[in-house]
Parts: sequence; C-alpha cells; structure tokens
Amino acid sequence: MVRLRSRGSRGGSVRCPALVSGRHVFLIYNAILLALSGGGSVSAQDYVFTQEPRNVSARVGENVSLHCTISPPAPVFWIVNGFPIITNDSYEFKYNPGTGEHEMIIKNIPSQLDGQYSCRTMNLGSGSSSKAAKTVDAFVTVLVPPTQIQLVPFSPETIVQEQGLETSLTCIVSGGKPAPVVQWFKDDRLLENGVSTHSQPGDGTRIENVTSTLKWAPIRGDHEKRISCTASHPALQGGPLRVGTKLNVEYAPVVVVSSFPEYIKEGDDVTLHCMADANPDFDLKYRWTRNGLPVSDSATSSLRIDSVQRSDKPVVYTCEASNRIGTRHNSFHLDVLYPPTFYSMQEVQSADLGTDISLFCNVDSNPPAVITWTRDTDPLKVIGTERHLPFRTTSPSQFGVYICQATAGTNFLPIRREVRVLQNDRPFISAEASVYAGQGDASAQIKCVINGLPLPTDVRWSKILGGDPQGLGRPVNSESDERVKITKETLSDRVVSHLTIKNVKKDDFGLYNCTASNNYGSADQLIPLKETDWMLPIIAGSACGGALLLVIIVVSAIFCIRCRSHNRLKEKASDTSGSTTTSDDLDIKSGAGVHHHHHHHGDMYTTTSNETLTDGHSGGKNGWTGHHHHHPHQQQDILHPSHHHQYNHPYTIQGDYGGNRKDGQNYYTRYADYEHEYNPNTFLSAGGGGLPAIYTPTLSLTGDHAAADQQDPTINNLPPRDPSPYHPSGLPSSSKIMEQQQQPLYARYPAVNGSVMLLDATLNSRLATNV
Repeated sequence: MVRLRSRGSRGGSVRCPALVSGRHVFLIYNAILLALSGGGSVSAQDYVFTQEPRNVSARVGENVSLHCTISPPAPVFWIVNGFPIITNDSYEFKYNPGTGEHEMIIKNIPSQLDGQYSCRTMNLGSGSSSKAAKTVDAFVTVLVPPTQIQLVPFSPETIVQEQGLETSLTCIVSGGKPAPVVQWFKDDRLLENGVSTHSQPGDGTRIENVTSTLKWAPIRGDHEKRISCTASHPALQGGPLRVGTKLNVEYAPVVVVSSFPEYIKEGDDVTLHCMADANPDFDLKYRWTRNGLPVSDSATSSLRIDSVQRSDKPVVYTCEASNRIGTRHNSFHLDVLYPPTFYSMQEVQSADLGTDISLFCNVDSNPPAVITWTRDTDPLKVIGTERHLPFRTTSPSQFGVYICQATAGTNFLPIRREVRVLQNDRPFISAEASVYAGQGDASAQIKCVINGLPLPTDVRWSKILGGDPQGLGRPVNSESDERVKITKETLSDRVVSHLTIKNVKKDDFGLYNCTASNNYGSADQLIPLKETDWMLPIIAGSACGGALLLVIIVVSAIFCIRCRSHNRLKEKASDTSGSTTTSDDLDIKSGAGVHHHHHHHGDMYTTTSNETLTDGHSGGKNGWTGHHHHHPHQQQDILHPSHHHQYNHPYTIQGDYGGNRKDGQNYYTRYADYEHEYNPNTFLSAGGGGLPAIYTPTLSLTGDHAAADQQDPTINNLPPRDPSPYHPSGLPSSSKIMEQQQQPLYARYPAVNGSVMLLDATLNSRLATNV
C-alpha cells in the first residue's frame, strides 16, 4: 500500500504542496504515479473499476472515507467539484499496488468540503496509443444541525380573545444544513392548515435559516391548549428542537340551564341551575326572565319555583350570563308532568240502528296519553287506539258500554271512562211506589225519573180525579195552584222531575200521573201520595226502645249468672272434707277445636284437640296425658297416664273424693258435648221424670264389671272404677264413699245459653243450677 502524505517522500509518500489545477498539474501527477508504477504501458481500455465510491453523509467535523478499486492495478487521482485534490493536512491517500485499491480520507470535514468527489484513472500513453481516462463519482454531504429555535413574540402564555378574528404565531429556526423541517402542534395534534414556511441562506454559506408562521382563528376549545413549534434535522442527535406556549383564550359565557328534579311533576318545588362556562369568570353576572319578562331577585345562578302547576306549561325561563368579553343566554322550557284527566266527554250517546256514531276520548296529560278502546263484554279485545272511535250500529249488539283507557307513561296510573251507547227509543219512567206526607206538613215532594234517549221534550203532571186510575186527570202546575212547584233536573241519560206541594192539605192526597214524551213516543207513571199514620212513629220508636232494653236485660242476666256460678264453685271446693282444691284448681274447658268422633260399643265420645287433663293435687303429675285403648274385656275407654300424648277429652275436675288421698289420683266427670250428644227435647221430656238412660250416671261399684276392672291387669293399678262409660277415670269404692259420706257426683251438661247444668246423680233430679 502506497501512502501519499504532505510531510515528504519518506516511506513511499509523495508530498504535494497544495490543491492545484490545470494540465500541468495532471502531467506532474501522472509522471509521479507512472514512476511509482514502474513505467509500464497498459492501454486504457483494459482498466476496470471493481469498486466505486459511495455517497456519504456526515456531520460537520467527522472523518469521511471514499474507496475505489481498479483492475489491473493502476494509479488514480481524486477530484472534488471538478478540481484535482493534492494532498494536504485535510486529506490522506492510500494505495495498495497489489490489489489496485485506493482510499481517500477527509479529516474533520468542514461544511465547505461537501460536494461531488471523483476517482479517475491516469491518461497513459501518447499518440495513437493514448486512451481516454475513466472516472467514477460519489457525493459527500456535510450535515450542520440548527442552533436555535424561538417563537416571535415569545411568551410562556399567549392571551388571545375569541372574536372570530385570525391570529398568528411565528417560529424562527437558525442554522442548519440542509434546512431543518419545521412543524406545528396543538398539544399532540399536528397542524397542517394555516402554516407557511420559507428558508434563506445565512452569511453567504449554505447554512440556512427557516421561518414558519401559523395562522388560525382561536375558539373556546383552544383554551389552555399548548401550541408547539418543532425543528427536525438529521444532525440533531437529541431529537427535534421544540418551543411552545400555552393559550389563554378569553371568551363570552356559554350557558346551560338544568332543573332539579329532572322530571317535574305537578306540585313539585323546582330549582333551575344556570351553569356558565366563561373566561374570565370572576366578573360573571346573571339575570333571569320568565317568558321574556324579568324575574325579581334573580341575580344568582339559581332560581327556585314553588309548587309548579300544569298551567305553567308552556313557560320559558331564560338565564342570561355576561362577562367583559360578551353576554350569552340559554332558555329552559318548563315541562310539568301531570296525570291524565278526562274533559268534555259525552258519557252517554244515542243512535238509531243502522246509523253512524262517533265516540271521543278527550284526555289531557303530560306526557300525552296512550288511548285504548274496549267493550265491557270483552275487556281484553282492543277495538281502537285513537281519541276518535267511529263505527256504524249495524246490529243491536253494538249498543252498550264502551271503555276508554288512558295511560300516560309509567309515572301515573291509567284511568278509565265508560261511554254508554243507547238505542233511541221512547222514554220509560221509574218512581217510588208510594210517597207519604201528613196534613199540615210544610211540603210533600214526588219524584219522577224519566230514563232513555233522546231526552223527553215534555214532562207533565196531573192528579187523577176520584182516585180511579182510569179516570180523568187534572193538570197540576204552578199556574193552577200557587202551592205547587215543578222543577226539572236534566242529566246525561235521564230527566228527574220534582213535584213539590207546600202546606199539604187533605185534598192533596191521591194519585198523581207523571207523563213524558219524546220523538219516539211517550210514557206515564202513577204515583200515590198517601197520608202518614200518626201512630207509626210511636210504634217504631217503641219497638226500637224495647229491643234495646231487652239487650240490656240479657247482658246483665248473663253477667250475674256467671258471678253466682263462680262463687258456688268456690264454696263447693272449700266444703269438701280433706280437700285442698281451690277454685283455681278447676279447669273448666270449652270444646273449641276440631272434634273427633269415636264410636265404641254404641257410645259416642267427643274429644277436643286443644284440651288436657290437669289437677292441682297431682304432686308433679300435672298435665299427664292419656290415650284411648280398646280392651277386649272392657266396655269403656281407659285413661292411661303412661302414654305421653295429648288426651283430648272434655272432662273437668269434680273435687276430691275421699279424705286423705295419698295417691293424688285425679277424678274427672265427663263434660257432655251439647252439639253432638244432647237433644234438648229428649232431655226435657216428661217421660219418667229423669234423664235418658244413656245419660244416667251411676255410683254403683258393685257387679261383674267392677270386679273385672279390679282384676284386669291392663288397668295399670288404677283405683277402682265405675264401669259406666261416663266415668272413664274411675271412682273410689262404694264402702269408702259411704264412710266418708261424700256428696253426690254431678255430671255436667251444657245449658242452651252456653253455661253448664249440674245434675244430681243420686236424686236423679234436674237442678237448674248454672256453673
């Protein structure tokens, strides 16, 4: 490799004093290269460039290297922008004679050394053997970054006013080779419209200054946006240069009016809010108007309206807001919601068969109501959905009741109104069967109701002479008798006529005829005016007073009887020898609950599901429960204390039998169920003078049945029992009864009034003693 340097010829280097031009320079340079190559002669057409130099871009101050290779190896020289390069401190050349490779290095390239560089072969030989030289080119670009960017005029915050006028910002970028690319941004959005950019060289060099201007009309949405200018250049290693400003756009108020509550119902208290977006907003002022007229005391952003009504619709409230930039306003249409109501509806209409008729459903509501028409005969079938329902009465079935239903949204309940369609016919009259008055009464009034459509055109009153319904009538009117007054009340489907007679006399009593007529016929009705019996009020008053007195007597008697019964129970409990039972130990129970009937050996027992057998002397055995057992040797039911089930039998405590009962065994007498077991007629029959056989209690403990009870092991060691089915709990032995001279046992039967009757079992006589 041969190196040509500017520091002498040592080491195969040739020193060239400067970059020169002209043919002499080429001849000198060719001679030197020829000497270095050995003076051989090669035709030019035999040279081929196997490597050409490439285009290069470099930042100012960097080293740039260009390469070219020729085959067969031969000397070349370098040219820049048409001028040959002689080596100096800015260049370094390298050559490899073996490969034919040439390299030129430009050191710390300045901005002036960019341009077109050429690698060119020598023009060797002379005369006919001289051939043209070959050249290959490459471009070297020196990049110079911009040095400064600024906005003119510059301010961290730019104040503009929204007036619809155009405003501008200018961005200046100094330096740069080639010229930098300038762009505008609003926040992060690229702005392309309204941008103009131009560049100019600076100081006679190829370094350029760029000026870019942005023009636009600011709007309210530009407030607090950031406008930025950027300068991009390939020589900038840290990214584009950037400068920006924050926009402070001043604008007149933007007004929005809202209400609370949002959905306004009739009777609500409403507050309107005026929200104004303005810049500046420190000097905002408010003003309210109602339908264009000022509202007093309305200088704030809120306006209160108490108890709005449907009459307030339509009402327009306007809020006006102003600042130093300008004044703006916005309006609120007060929309009062209210439920549907019917108005001016003809509820009864009439028509002839085969004619057209129209029904109207007049309803007022907000929001507007949805209307449906149905028939009362088929309420699920909708026959119309408009306010107007026309149809033709082609058959009698089309007369009847039509129903209009109005539904106004989901906030209100629907309402219904019936419209009756009647067929035109002659009137028919309804009246009271008789009217009563007394002589000397201030007045007597007879009412006549004329039904049907069309309404009667004429209503007349007359009095039948002689009381004969077929007889002639005398007209009755105020002209013939000043005591008479006739009034008429007209309703939608009937007319009510009142005949009033003042200062009633005896001659006024009798038959009165009410006659009415329309275009389809007439009808009449006889109404008698009768004299009131003077004894009738006395009789009626006496009957009412007697009934009231009877009720008082019955209630008092029942109260006294219950008090006496309670006292007797106390006395009976205290007289029993050796007994500690008090009136509180008696468990008098009613037969409430579900009755269960058990048929056992021809006897009927009634049990009650909510009763238990209790005894105050059971010594811890209170509330023991019994259960029915059917024993093959017994003719009665057995109460078994070991079965813990509810024993439902209407029995009551009958006192303590025997002096000192150590076993604490309770004795119960059956409480007869009057409804199921007792016939009052049989009970009170005179035959025999005693009780029916089935109800006759017995105290006998003798006989086979008693012995069987004593010996039957299934009794579980219960005390000796009376075999009578009406003493299921058993009784003490007869000897013990005789010794202690016990009082007779009373079986309880209910009386008709719900109290209980005691029967003396020993005397077999009726005691009308109530407990």
